[in-house]
Amino acid sequence: MTDRTLFAAGSITKTLVAALVLKLAERDVLELDDRLSRWVPEFPNSRQISVRQLLNHMSGTSDFVEDPAFAAAQERSASAVWTPRRTLRYARDPAREPGVDWLYSSTNYIPRAHAQQRLCASTTEATTAWTAGGMLASAGDLARASDGVFHGSLLNDSSRREMTRFVRTLGEPPEYGLGLGRLELGGEQVWAHTGDIYGFHADLAYLPDQHVTIAALINVQLDAPGQDVLIDRLIREVTKRPRSP
Repeated sequence: MTDRTLFAAGSITKTLVAALVLKLAERDVLELDDRLSRWVPEFPNSRQISVRQLLNHMSGTSDFVEDPAFAAAQERSASAVWTPRRTLRYARDPAREPGVDWLYSSTNYIPRAHAQQRLCASTTEATTAWTAGGMLASAGDLARASDGVFHGSLLNDSSRREMTRFVRTLGEPPEYGLGLGRLELGGEQVWAHTGDIYGFHADLAYLPDQHVTIAALINVQLDAPGQDVLIDRLIREVTKRPRSP
Protein backbone atom coordinates (compact mmCIF):
# COMPACT_ATOMS: atom_id res chain seq x y z
CA MET A 1 0.00 0.00 0.00
CA THR A 2 1.03 3.60 -0.63
CA ASP A 3 -0.56 6.98 0.00
CA ARG A 4 -2.05 6.70 -3.49
CA THR A 5 -3.70 3.30 -3.02
CA LEU A 6 -7.41 3.40 -3.84
CA PHE A 7 -9.88 2.21 -1.22
CA ALA A 8 -13.65 1.88 -1.34
CA ALA A 9 -14.93 4.96 0.53
CA GLY A 10 -18.42 3.59 1.11
CA SER A 11 -20.98 6.09 2.33
CA ILE A 12 -18.50 8.97 2.41
CA THR A 13 -19.53 9.02 -1.25
CA LYS A 14 -22.71 10.71 0.00
CA THR A 15 -20.79 13.71 1.31
CA LEU A 16 -19.26 14.49 -2.07
CA VAL A 17 -22.46 13.70 -3.98
CA ALA A 18 -24.28 16.18 -1.73
CA ALA A 19 -21.57 18.74 -2.54
CA LEU A 20 -22.07 18.04 -6.25
CA VAL A 21 -25.82 18.65 -5.91
CA LEU A 22 -25.11 21.92 -4.09
CA LYS A 23 -22.79 22.93 -6.94
CA LEU A 24 -25.59 22.21 -9.42
CA ALA A 25 -27.84 24.42 -7.31
CA GLU A 26 -25.24 27.21 -7.45
CA ARG A 27 -25.40 26.94 -11.24
CA ASP A 28 -29.23 27.04 -11.25
CA VAL A 29 -29.50 23.55 -12.72
CA LEU A 30 -31.78 22.59 -9.83
CA GLU A 31 -33.01 23.82 -6.46
CA LEU A 32 -32.80 22.05 -3.13
CA ASP A 33 -36.55 22.43 -2.70
CA ASP A 34 -37.34 20.92 -6.12
CA ARG A 35 -39.69 17.95 -5.86
CA LEU A 36 -38.27 14.59 -6.85
CA SER A 37 -41.12 14.33 -9.35
CA ARG A 38 -39.24 16.83 -11.54
CA TRP A 39 -36.35 14.36 -11.90
CA VAL A 40 -37.62 10.86 -11.09
CA PRO A 41 -41.42 11.11 -11.36
CA GLU A 42 -42.03 7.35 -11.12
CA PHE A 43 -40.43 7.05 -7.67
CA PRO A 44 -42.90 6.55 -4.75
CA ASN A 45 -43.97 9.81 -3.07
CA SER A 46 -41.96 11.78 -5.63
CA ARG A 47 -44.42 14.71 -5.41
CA GLN A 48 -43.90 14.98 -1.64
CA ILE A 49 -40.11 14.46 -1.47
CA SER A 50 -37.67 17.33 -2.05
CA VAL A 51 -34.04 17.12 -3.15
CA ARG A 52 -33.09 18.50 0.27
CA GLN A 53 -34.96 15.66 1.99
CA LEU A 54 -33.06 13.11 -0.05
CA LEU A 55 -29.75 14.62 1.01
CA ASN A 56 -30.54 14.94 4.73
CA HIS A 57 -32.44 11.62 4.97
CA MET A 58 -35.81 13.16 5.80
CA SER A 59 -37.50 11.63 2.73
CA GLY A 60 -38.94 8.55 4.45
CA THR A 61 -37.65 6.19 1.76
CA SER A 62 -36.92 2.59 2.67
CA ASP A 63 -33.29 1.52 2.49
CA PHE A 64 -32.64 -1.07 -0.22
CA VAL A 65 -29.73 -2.42 1.86
CA GLU A 66 -32.20 -3.58 4.54
CA ASP A 67 -34.19 -5.79 2.15
CA PRO A 68 -33.08 -9.46 2.53
CA ALA A 69 -33.96 -10.02 -1.10
CA PHE A 70 -31.32 -7.47 -2.08
CA ALA A 71 -28.49 -9.40 -0.40
CA ALA A 72 -29.74 -12.66 -1.91
CA ALA A 73 -29.81 -11.11 -5.38
CA GLN A 74 -26.23 -9.90 -4.99
CA GLU A 75 -25.04 -13.38 -4.08
CA ARG A 76 -26.80 -14.91 -7.09
CA SER A 77 -25.29 -12.46 -9.59
CA ALA A 78 -21.71 -11.70 -8.58
CA SER A 79 -20.65 -10.90 -12.13
CA ALA A 80 -23.67 -8.80 -13.12
CA VAL A 81 -23.59 -5.05 -13.72
CA TRP A 82 -26.39 -3.35 -11.81
CA THR A 83 -28.16 -0.19 -12.90
CA PRO A 84 -29.75 2.29 -10.45
CA ARG A 85 -33.17 1.13 -11.64
CA ARG A 86 -32.37 -2.46 -10.66
CA THR A 87 -31.15 -1.42 -7.22
CA LEU A 88 -34.25 0.69 -6.63
CA ARG A 89 -36.47 -2.37 -7.07
CA TYR A 90 -35.57 -3.21 -3.49
CA ALA A 91 -36.89 0.09 -2.12
CA ARG A 92 -40.39 0.16 -3.53
CA ASP A 93 -42.44 0.92 -0.42
CA PRO A 94 -41.82 4.10 1.61
CA ALA A 95 -40.84 3.45 5.22
CA ARG A 96 -42.31 6.71 6.55
CA GLU A 97 -44.05 9.87 5.42
CA PRO A 98 -41.67 12.45 3.93
CA GLY A 99 -40.49 15.13 6.34
CA VAL A 100 -41.69 13.41 9.52
CA ASP A 101 -38.64 11.60 10.91
CA TRP A 102 -34.97 11.20 10.07
CA LEU A 103 -34.17 7.80 8.60
CA TYR A 104 -30.79 6.98 7.07
CA SER A 105 -31.35 5.39 3.68
CA SER A 106 -28.85 4.78 0.89
CA THR A 107 -31.82 4.86 -1.48
CA ASN A 108 -31.87 8.66 -1.13
CA TYR A 109 -28.60 8.96 -3.00
CA ILE A 110 -29.42 6.63 -5.89
CA PRO A 111 -32.21 8.76 -7.57
CA ARG A 112 -29.92 11.81 -7.63
CA ALA A 113 -27.09 10.90 -10.00
CA HIS A 114 -25.34 8.29 -12.07
CA ALA A 115 -21.87 6.91 -11.49
CA GLN A 116 -19.76 3.89 -12.20
CA GLN A 117 -17.06 2.01 -10.36
CA ARG A 118 -14.35 -0.27 -11.68
CA LEU A 119 -12.62 -1.89 -8.74
CA CYS A 120 -14.25 -3.92 -5.99
CA ALA A 121 -14.76 -7.48 -4.82
CA SER A 122 -17.17 -8.28 -7.64
CA THR A 123 -18.97 -6.53 -10.48
CA THR A 124 -22.24 -6.65 -8.57
CA GLU A 125 -20.76 -5.14 -5.41
CA ALA A 126 -19.07 -2.46 -7.50
CA THR A 127 -22.27 -1.28 -9.11
CA THR A 128 -25.17 -1.70 -6.66
CA ALA A 129 -24.13 1.13 -4.32
CA TRP A 130 -23.62 3.65 -7.15
CA THR A 131 -23.67 7.22 -5.80
CA ALA A 132 -24.76 6.03 -2.35
CA GLY A 133 -21.42 4.34 -1.69
CA GLY A 134 -19.53 3.34 -4.84
CA MET A 135 -16.67 5.86 -4.80
CA LEU A 136 -13.00 4.88 -4.85
CA ALA A 137 -10.38 7.26 -3.45
CA SER A 138 -6.98 7.52 -1.86
CA ALA A 139 -6.84 9.09 1.60
CA GLY A 140 -5.02 12.14 0.23
CA ASP A 141 -7.44 12.72 -2.62
CA LEU A 142 -10.42 12.31 -0.31
CA ALA A 143 -8.99 14.74 2.24
CA ARG A 144 -8.14 17.36 -0.40
CA ALA A 145 -11.54 17.16 -2.08
CA SER A 146 -13.38 17.33 1.22
CA ASP A 147 -11.22 20.21 2.45
CA GLY A 148 -12.27 22.11 -0.65
CA VAL A 149 -15.91 21.41 0.15
CA PHE A 150 -15.73 22.32 3.84
CA HIS A 151 -13.75 25.57 3.72
CA GLY A 152 -12.16 25.90 0.29
CA SER A 153 -13.40 27.08 -3.08
CA LEU A 154 -15.40 24.06 -4.26
CA LEU A 155 -18.60 25.48 -2.74
CA ASN A 156 -19.64 29.05 -2.06
CA ASP A 157 -20.61 30.26 1.42
CA SER A 158 -24.34 29.93 0.73
CA SER A 159 -24.01 26.30 -0.33
CA ARG A 160 -21.85 25.52 2.68
CA ARG A 161 -24.51 27.00 4.98
CA GLU A 162 -27.12 24.77 3.33
CA MET A 163 -24.87 21.74 3.73
CA THR A 164 -24.49 22.40 7.45
CA ARG A 165 -28.17 22.99 8.26
CA PHE A 166 -28.30 20.02 10.60
CA VAL A 167 -31.46 18.19 11.68
CA ARG A 168 -31.85 16.01 14.77
CA THR A 169 -31.63 12.27 14.11
CA LEU A 170 -32.40 10.65 17.50
CA GLY A 171 -29.55 8.29 16.70
CA GLU A 172 -25.97 8.34 15.45
CA PRO A 173 -24.77 10.80 14.43
CA PRO A 174 -27.03 13.00 16.59
CA GLU A 175 -27.36 15.60 13.81
CA TYR A 176 -27.23 15.32 10.02
CA GLY A 177 -26.99 17.97 7.31
CA LEU A 178 -26.65 17.36 3.57
CA GLY A 179 -24.44 14.27 3.31
CA LEU A 180 -22.74 15.20 6.56
CA GLY A 181 -23.14 14.38 10.26
CA ARG A 182 -22.29 16.59 13.25
CA LEU A 183 -21.00 15.06 16.47
CA GLU A 184 -18.23 15.31 19.04
CA LEU A 185 -15.04 13.29 18.68
CA GLY A 186 -11.70 13.79 20.38
CA GLY A 187 -13.19 16.62 22.41
CA GLU A 188 -13.98 18.61 19.26
CA GLN A 189 -17.09 19.47 17.27
CA VAL A 190 -16.72 17.45 14.07
CA TRP A 191 -18.50 17.36 10.72
CA ALA A 192 -18.07 13.78 9.62
CA HIS A 193 -19.17 10.71 7.71
CA THR A 194 -18.15 7.07 7.80
CA GLY A 195 -18.31 4.37 5.16
CA ASP A 196 -18.40 0.58 5.41
CA ILE A 197 -18.64 -1.52 2.28
CA TYR A 198 -17.37 -4.94 1.17
CA GLY A 199 -14.35 -5.25 3.45
CA PHE A 200 -13.44 -1.55 3.63
CA HIS A 201 -13.95 1.10 6.32
CA ALA A 202 -13.54 4.84 5.79
CA ASP A 203 -13.61 7.84 8.12
CA LEU A 204 -13.83 11.47 7.10
CA ALA A 205 -13.83 14.28 9.65
CA TYR A 206 -13.59 18.06 9.40
CA LEU A 207 -12.85 20.16 12.48
CA PRO A 208 -14.49 23.55 11.80
CA ASP A 209 -12.75 25.28 14.72
CA GLN A 210 -9.35 24.06 13.53
CA HIS A 211 -9.95 24.11 9.75
CA VAL A 212 -8.46 20.61 9.58
CA THR A 213 -9.67 17.67 7.48
CA ILE A 214 -8.82 14.08 8.42
CA ALA A 215 -9.35 11.02 6.20
CA ALA A 216 -8.60 7.44 7.23
CA LEU A 217 -9.11 4.41 4.97
CA ILE A 218 -8.82 0.82 6.18
CA ASN A 219 -9.11 -2.45 4.26
CA VAL A 220 -11.14 -4.07 7.04
CA GLN A 221 -14.86 -3.50 7.52
CA LEU A 222 -15.62 -2.34 11.07
CA ASP A 223 -19.28 -3.07 11.77
CA ALA A 224 -18.79 -3.01 15.52
CA PRO A 225 -18.92 -0.64 18.52
CA GLY A 226 -15.77 1.40 18.97
CA GLN A 227 -15.08 1.98 15.28
CA ASP A 228 -14.60 5.70 16.06
CA VAL A 229 -11.48 4.96 18.15
CA LEU A 230 -9.03 5.56 15.30
CA ILE A 231 -10.51 8.87 14.16
CA ASP A 232 -10.85 9.96 17.80
CA ARG A 233 -7.11 9.31 18.33
CA LEU A 234 -6.20 11.17 15.15
CA ILE A 235 -8.24 14.20 16.20
CA ARG A 236 -6.55 14.25 19.60
CA GLU A 237 -3.14 14.06 17.95
CA VAL A 238 -3.98 16.99 15.68
CA THR A 239 -5.36 19.13 18.50
CA LYS A 240 -3.02 17.75 21.21
CA ARG A 241 -5.92 17.14 23.56
CA PRO A 242 -5.34 14.68 26.40
CA ARG A 243 -7.13 11.35 26.13
CA SER A 244 -9.82 10.59 28.68
CA PRO A 245 -9.04 7.68 31.07
